[in-house]
Amino acid sequence: MFLPDTPYLYGFLRIEECITLMARYFSDFSIERAYTLIDELGLDERKRVNALSKGMGEQLSLSLMLARDNDVYLFDEPLAAVDPVTRDALVKIIRAYLPPGAVTILSTHLIFGLQDLFDSCMVLHDGKLILQEQIASAEDRANLENMVKEAILGG
Repeated sequence: MFLPDTPYLYGFLRIEECITLMARYFSDFSIERAYTLIDELGLDERKRVNALSKGMGEQLSLSLMLARDNDVYLFDEPLAAVDPVTRDALVKIIRAYLPPGAVTILSTHLIFGLQDLFDSCMVLHDGKLILQEQIASAEDRANLENMVKEAILGG
């Protein structure tokens, strides 16, 4: 399951119509979970996609993705357009709704606050893999941002 960093939903649809459309096309889609997620995020199911802010659109896309049961999830910058409070809420939602054992790949430039989601970290810089680390301890998690900075700066 792939969540792109660009809008992919039809702007003229209401959120409730997006949910219906996803359920029609994907047998692993849970309508109940989708409505639970949009309720938790405070989204109005009657609102049209093109009336949502960029951050609200990301929240909707994330909700639709997490309403599916998959073994692999690929997130591309899922938290780039949200404020810090919403970001914390979305991290909790991602943690709560990802199926146990699912492989999760998260592409981001914003590491702070996401450390608890990772078991390992790979850093690409200028198209090259410059860091690949397992994150086994709380100390590793606390130092993740510094490890990434050092790798990018060549330290």
